[in-house]
Amino acid sequence: MSPLQVAVLKARYARPPEPAPEPMKIQIADPQAERIKRMEEVLRKAAIEHPLQISPTRAVKVIKERVAAKYGVRELDLLSTYRFVRLAWPRQIAMYFAKTKAKMSFPAIARAFGDRHHTTALYAFRKVSSRRAADPNLDAELSAIEATLV
Repeated sequence: MSPLQVAVLKARYARPPEPAPEPMKIQIADPQAERIKRMEEVLRKAAIEHPLQISPTRAVKVIKERVAAKYGVRELDLLSTYRFVRLAWPRQIAMYFAKTKAKMSFPAIARAFGDRHHTTALYAFRKVSSRRAADPNLDAELSAIEATLV
């Protein structure tokens, strides 16, 4: 797909669809319309099969919910400035999943977690990655959370 086609699809799905008046529901056979229809169908299938790859904003919300529930903290705690270990570690894990599952950039992750500096998200990603590689128990715990995200 061309960048223009991707932009059209993103713009179309960025806001809820508005119901079309009855006369507009009839489509004229047009090759461009057919290509857009096919692209929309591919996008719908991708949204069903891989929900975290469609909307990073939605993906971060799901990640925050699941991580907060797993560690017994509130979603707001993940956005707070507190540095207590019981809040910082789940926040770092959520940032790690935002990078690995939602494929977000570090600046975008930092903004999603309370307008932090992008190096905070980078540090969180590196810390969780290194601890996950060294600790099989943590790897199993993160894999369990990861399974709920897919």
